[in-house]
Amino acid sequence: MLQNFLEGEQLLVRGDRKSAAAALRRAIEDDPKMALAYYLLAVATALHEPGAAADALEKAQRYAGAQLDAHDQKLVAAWGLVLAGRAPEAEASYRALVAEQPDDSEAWFQLGEVLFHWNPLRGRSAQEAADPFGRAVLLVPAHGAALEHLIGLAMIEAQRPLALALTNRFLEIEGNQTRLSMHWLHAWAAGDQVERAAVLAEFEKDPTLAAEATMFSAWERDNYADASEMARLMIRAGTHWQRDLGNFFLGIYEFGRGRPQASRASLGPLSATVSDDLIPLYFRWLDTIEELPLPPDALAASREAVSHMELPASPTAQFNQRYLRGLLAIRAGDSADLELQIAALQKIVLPDGGSTLSDLVLLLRARAAETAGKDDEALALLDKLELRIPYRFTAGVTYLAPAALRARILARQGKREEALRLQGLFNFYELTDPVLLPIRTLERARLLDGLGRGAQAAEAYALFASFYRDCEPAERPMADEALTRWRALQPKP
Repeated sequence: MLQNFLEGEQLLVRGDRKSAAAALRRAIEDDPKMALAYYLLAVATALHEPGAAADALEKAQRYAGAQLDAHDQKLVAAWGLVLAGRAPEAEASYRALVAEQPDDSEAWFQLGEVLFHWNPLRGRSAQEAADPFGRAVLLVPAHGAALEHLIGLAMIEAQRPLALALTNRFLEIEGNQTRLSMHWLHAWAAGDQVERAAVLAEFEKDPTLAAEATMFSAWERDNYADASEMARLMIRAGTHWQRDLGNFFLGIYEFGRGRPQASRASLGPLSATVSDDLIPLYFRWLDTIEELPLPPDALAASREAVSHMELPASPTAQFNQRYLRGLLAIRAGDSADLELQIAALQKIVLPDGGSTLSDLVLLLRARAAETAGKDDEALALLDKLELRIPYRFTAGVTYLAPAALRARILARQGKREEALRLQGLFNFYELTDPVLLPIRTLERARLLDGLGRGAQAAEAYALFASFYRDCEPAERPMADEALTRWRALQPKP
């Protein structure tokens, strides 16, 4: 009777949500009132089947009273807070649970999940999740899902020796079932060219497996070399979706290298058919980054492309498109169009959407206030954000980056320490975050420089210059600035 439940539980711990959901559904067929099976199904389906997750959570709560002790009932309730995007309350609940029962690996892992996914939105580092994930692994050494998150945190911080230790551990527990992407990361962390060639040969047999490796490799600080190689494999895969995604990745990596014209040119090979995701929209989001030059003709072309883009008929696609059009209107100084996009956002019906839509409106108004030189007004608008972003949207609200806007304003106001704390708040699984690393590194270098931390500033300037070594002419002033300051900060003989 319990075989399917135990299988689902183990698969979820390994991080295989799809297979876990299938096993847990079989467990529910065996016992239609098993509260824990419904709870784990709500966890397994949260990102990709939000409707199923909500239904499973409701049933878990319905049967919990008769089956679960008080602690586990609170664990189920805490997941309801996560699904609703009530991050502060969820964090407090999980902290209370681990204080009450320090050997609860599930509570430790879910505390890590809250910190990992919501902290960048809240102006806090995802690195806070390292301790909870580490405790989950100490309690359950085969906790593949926690290990994978720890690997992501190590890669964001360029901690290659730690990434090697963690991937070693991941390969030990997964054995022959280890995903190719983890072998690819291990080869990078170990600097093992023999392993790298062997894994590459496996990817060439089935390029459809390369998408995850592409995303992970983008954090390697190798100027996107490994990630680009994986992306080219995807383009050769032959499917519409793989070609689009591969060209998208190649395009954003060109952007990360300071080559926006080459980046936009890669949009050409994208399929003209209606995409089954938001890839084209994500691509155009790069044109909203205020810190980077954008010629008027390129801005006009981007606005035209986004306004006529065919996207899935979903509320998520609608609000992403309207928000992006609003950002581009701000950059073009078109206040009338901005108001049209805000009005359209306010009309979208988003059941159980938390504060997503109202926060997007506040962010647009804050960006507009900043552009108009009204920094205090912009900060006041940012202070009104609720950030109740439901779990299903944490990977779909690409443009929701209040910390970067706040940091930019604080830096102008001379509050460098405060601005520095808001730098580098990345989400490992966000498609476009790795290509923001160079420009955020330059901003960090400037802040460190202004604070008199010469050695750290020089290191950051050098990293930025390595990304922009082959940049296009319009971006060359930033590369020259970084090299000039790097030379000036070198120790005197």
